[in-house]
Amino acid sequence: MLTPSFDTEQNDEFVIITIKCPYIKISDVEFFILGTEFKFHCNPYFLRLNLPGEVIEDDRAKASYDVNTGNVVVHLPKKNPKEHFHGLGLLTKLLSGKATVSSDTAKRSCDPTNPNCKPLVEVLDSSDGPCARDNGAVEEEEFDWTIEQKLPEDQATSLLGTVHYGFANQYCGVLAKLQVHFMA
Repeated sequence: MLTPSFDTEQNDEFVIITIKCPYIKISDVEFFILGTEFKFHCNPYFLRLNLPGEVIEDDRAKASYDVNTGNVVVHLPKKNPKEHFHGLGLLTKLLSGKATVSSDTAKRSCDPTNPNCKPLVEVLDSSDGPCARDNGAVEEEEFDWTIEQKLPEDQATSLLGTVHYGFANQYCGVLAKLQVHFMA
């Protein structure tokens, strides 16, 4: 999967994401919007963003594709209109996975006097039945299924490298070697 080039901006009502993905079949485009998470998929492109604020999927959400530029422009409605999303221009931060909250932070953020505060672990039954004992069962490791995404390399810098030519691009630098004879 390729991470496409993208750009983000916002106004009072929408977060606008412009995704550069030329030569796609628009009927294969898939979007996923839930809370602060936005996913875009269309072979061979995949983009997962963790936005700094919540967006919703409703009738105002829309997307358009410009064939001439190869850009998909997605308008995501903000859950709270006129909310300013700080750090929306930090593209690598948007690409990173969700921030994990440490247990110390979770303990401090939950006030026991608050009726809406629920404990992280609740013991339902502490009887000594056959299911309560550990019969040598091995705990499964938690596996992180998210893949690391990187911003694509700027095409201008990649094209300025050595130029290959000939059958199957097997040759490079032949003219540079001959340039010594021409300059003399």
